[in-house]
Amino acid sequence: MRLFSLVCGLLFLASSCTGGDNGYVDRAEVTEGDWFRILSFVPGSSQAHNEVILTDYGCLAERTGVSRPSFDATRQEAGEYRKQTVYGGDSLSAPLTYRESRLVVGNGTPSHAEAMTSELGFNWSNINIVVEAAMSGEHYTAISGNFDVATIRRAVRESQPWNQDLVETRIDDFDAYLWGQAGSLAPGIARHTPIHAQGIGYRLGARSNTVLWTQETSELERMVGAGNGKLRSIPTLLGSEVIDRLEGSGVCSAYWGTGDSTSVHGRDLYGLIAGEYGKSVVDSLIEEDLVLGPYHSYGLGVGEDDHGPFTVLVFSHLNEQQAKENGTRLKRILKDGTRLASRDTWSRHVDDVEIKVDGKFVEGRLRSVSPGILFLSIGNLDTPLIHE
Repeated sequence: MRLFSLVCGLLFLASSCTGGDNGYVDRAEVTEGDWFRILSFVPGSSQAHNEVILTDYGCLAERTGVSRPSFDATRQEAGEYRKQTVYGGDSLSAPLTYRESRLVVGNGTPSHAEAMTSELGFNWSNINIVVEAAMSGEHYTAISGNFDVATIRRAVRESQPWNQDLVETRIDDFDAYLWGQAGSLAPGIARHTPIHAQGIGYRLGARSNTVLWTQETSELERMVGAGNGKLRSIPTLLGSEVIDRLEGSGVCSAYWGTGDSTSVHGRDLYGLIAGEYGKSVVDSLIEEDLVLGPYHSYGLGVGEDDHGPFTVLVFSHLNEQQAKENGTRLKRILKDGTRLASRDTWSRHVDDVEIKVDGKFVEGRLRSVSPGILFLSIGNLDTPLIHE
């Protein structure tokens, strides 16, 4: 089956941080390092569907009991840290999060941590939470942690050959570093560095607890404006509680979207789904109430506890009546509904379902012997994500 270009995809989950004198603090000591704060740097867009992805590396490390590497760790030590946190210690297994930021992991080799250090002045020792968002042709990366701005400044000034095109400025309370013409490809293979992939000149914003990364100067300006409350941000658009509820559900990775982007009555979305599965299939689901009713926004993540992996869904509604109706529909969909992708029933894949309606919110916790299929299917604009 063709995967929609709107899809972000598979998140699995699993799992500390230690303190020290090497340029970072314990996650518990980062008073502003929560999900809401770092998500606030993503400008709001009503077209955000599965394109706002958060990976909490501090949370992943805590779950596995892995110590954070020092700032001057070897590439082997940095690689082992990521292997333990992201892959649960087995690099041949499925990753425990989805679509990590290219800025942070590059092509997945341990040497990328060295490139981060030499070209940008930070690495795994500084990073807590990474958010990536792509919408309407714009791309945003925001990183929460503890950063030494002097080390960052020294690294970008000394990193060749891109220091030849470096422009330094300030955008509000951020140091801003602009390389070359925005988003353009620089000539010469020497400029194709691990950080400046394909020779692209990027934009970096830095302050002590946040790093921002974009291709365009205007995107960096919007990120700073959103984070400082001057522009609408993703948390403002989604609603803070849909973020807080997912953060408190036991997951370390998550993504969010708006109800506008998942309504089957939207012309573009209906065309995609009907074109993939057939108009009659989609229409029958609507007629049989095997899709949700309208909702305002959603969050989706995968966690793991003593009983095994689980998928968490959170839906925010405009009123309590909508939530009550969708709580009933969600139970029916997972019991009697079918997956668009395979036409088999959800009940074949969901072993245990807990649905809770709390005011304007519906929360679902689903367990499955095949959590990857469950999560990927939902994320691929399948039921129960799409709605009337």
